[in-house]
Formats: sequence, C-alpha cells, structure tokens
Amino acid sequence: MYVLILLLFMSKICAGEQLDIVKFNNFNIFLFVPNYISEDILFEKREIVLSEKKKKPKIKKFKEYRKEKLKEEKKEETLDNETILYKNGIELYRMKNYKEAESAFIELLQKYPDSRYKDKITFYLGEIMFRQRKYEEALMYFNKLNQELSFSSLTPRSMYRVAIIYSRTNKTGEAIKILLTLQKRSPKNKIIDESYILLGDIYRQRKEIANAIKMYQKVLKRYKHSNSADDALFKLGDLYENEPEVRNLELAKNYYEKLVRTYPDSEYFNSAKKRIRFIKENFLEFR
Repeated sequence: MYVLILLLFMSKICAGEQLDIVKFNNFNIFLFVPNYISEDILFEKREIVLSEKKKKPKIKKFKEYRKEKLKEEKKEETLDNETILYKNGIELYRMKNYKEAESAFIELLQKYPDSRYKDKITFYLGEIMFRQRKYEEALMYFNKLNQELSFSSLTPRSMYRVAIIYSRTNKTGEAIKILLTLQKRSPKNKIIDESYILLGDIYRQRKEIANAIKMYQKVLKRYKHSNSADDALFKLGDLYENEPEVRNLELAKNYYEKLVRTYPDSEYFNSAKKRIRFIKENFLEFR
C-alpha cells in the first residue's frame, strides 16, 4: 500500500505538477496542484495568509492622543494669530498709516521670527520706507529680501524698487546692472515691461538717446498689450519732440496720435492731445 502511494507521489512530480502545503489539525498536508493553476494565484493565496498573520496596529493610549491633539490645536491657534497680525499690518499700509503699519510688521517679526509671511513683511517694510523717501532704510529691507529671501515671488519687484532708488540717487550705473540682471533672471515676470521703461528713462538721463529709444521700442514690440505700452508711446513722442540729437516733430506727432487712438483711458491721453495740437499749430501747419 505504502509502495503504491510513494509511486503515485513520484509520478505526480515527474508530470510537472506543483505541491502546496495545507494545515489540517496542526499537521502539514502536501497536496498536488494541477499545472494549469498559475503561480500568480498561488502567490496571491500565500500573500493573503501572510497578511492575516500580521498583528493589528496598536491603539494609542488616550493621554498620548490627547497630548498630540492639543499640540495641533495650539499650532492652528498660532497660525491664526500670525495671520491676524499680518492682515492688520496690510490694512494699515493700505490706509497709508505707515508708522503704525511699520510697528505692526516689526512686532509680528519679533513674535514670529520664522513667520511664513517673512518675505512679504520685509517687502512691505521696504515699501513703507520707499513711499516716505527714506531710501537708505528702504534699500536695507529690499536688499535683505533679494539676498536672504531670494526664493520669494516678490524678489523681482524688490529688485525693480532698488533700481528706482539708485536712479533717483544718481547711481545710474548700479541701476542699469540691477535691471539687466532682473530681465535676465525673470524674463516672464509682470514687472519686466516696466523695467524696460525705467531702463529707457535712465539711458535718457545719461544722454544715451539711442539706447533709450531701443528700450521704449522693445516695450512696443514685446509688450504691446501691457500697461506700459502707452508709457513707451508717450516717451518716444516726447523724446523725438525735445531731444536735439534726434528731433523729428513728424515722428513725435505720429507717436502721440497712436497713443490717442489706441489708449483713450491712458493717463497720458490729454497731454498727448495737447502736444499734437501744439506741434501742428506751431510747426507742421505753419511750414
């Protein structure tokens, strides 16, 4: 009998059938699995068995859970207080209460040195000083933002402010360097069209008229749908009207007329109309 069972066992192995083990009353029983059952099915079966053997996760003790919950609530409360203080500072800034806004922002930084609003607060402190023409203090904040918090989305505008301050304090060489760096580093930023206008103004201030014209024309070519296009038209008109080196009244009139036709809501609209009338009455029609 045992010989027959052994022969059957050996014949099954020779036929290529697989063995699987099943537990029955604490005994391992070897069963043959037909070779048409895939290994994937057997693997899946074993995975289920193993997963069932895994221990269930322990439930945390109540005290531990409560302690963590209180930490989270405290953190949320801190973030809320921080946000309230920040919004208060912004509101004071918008109301032009610069002294109070400055105090609010400084207090916030003292309470929360690693505030998530740190870059914004630094920028607004620079703006507060800039609007009061306290240029040295403004530069301190803007440069801090540009150097220590350069990851901020406000860095391009901060660099632009630095360039304005340099241009107003006769440091035109430094202003040009800052603007060229800004244009190279952030070519798609919204401030770039304004940076070309400022660069044109600085070149004109330095009597580099050809470079000034290039900057204004670049705005008309690349940023014709921006808010700076009317600035470029008016400045080109003014340049061709008043700069002896390139004076061309017909061309000046054309730029003014284009501004009047295209940008009726422009702040330069009335000035451009007056310039057109003046050029026509005193020069072109007389001629």
